[in-house]
Amino acid sequence: MSLNEFEMNNKPSHTIDNLSFAERRALQDFKQQTDLIIKPADKGGNIVLMKRSEYVDMCMCHLNDISYYRILSSDPTSTYVNELETLLHDALNQQIINQDELIFLLPNKTPTIATFYCLPKIHKGTRPPPGRPIVSGNNCLTEALSKFVEKILHPLVLKLPSYITGYDRSTVYSASKP
Repeated sequence: MSLNEFEMNNKPSHTIDNLSFAERRALQDFKQQTDLIIKPADKGGNIVLMKRSEYVDMCMCHLNDISYYRILSSDPTSTYVNELETLLHDALNQQIINQDELIFLLPNKTPTIATFYCLPKIHKGTRPPPGRPIVSGNNCLTEALSKFVEKILHPLVLKLPSYITGYDRSTVYSASKP
């Protein structure tokens, strides 16, 4: 018998719920609400509960701004994959990157399309709150390229008189400080 099988066979037969019956039922009822959205706030670590229609309106306010976004007639991903592969092979041939870097940078043939969403700016005090647009590029076409550029630029950034670091971009470092 493997350790995994042993653990599965010797699990406690009952668990103690950390919610009362009423809390568990309220949670189940809440999960069934399809007209509500739960999002983290843009600042402050709060959780925001919004009507789905308000959230969609907040997102569409950004997406309808033609100075930043436009509707595409077709999915350009395969074209972009081919263009990026060509550029990377040219960079290898010109010895700008090496073989290991090429392998790291070559995109997946079917990259994920970046995800758009908004975080409500409840600190603004307006109702409904405006949203901070986010485009999450995890596993997208340029993710490896972004990591590569960041690695190259990082030593240069550290030489600047001041720079912002951290996920929340709230910490400013000065080069004159240790």
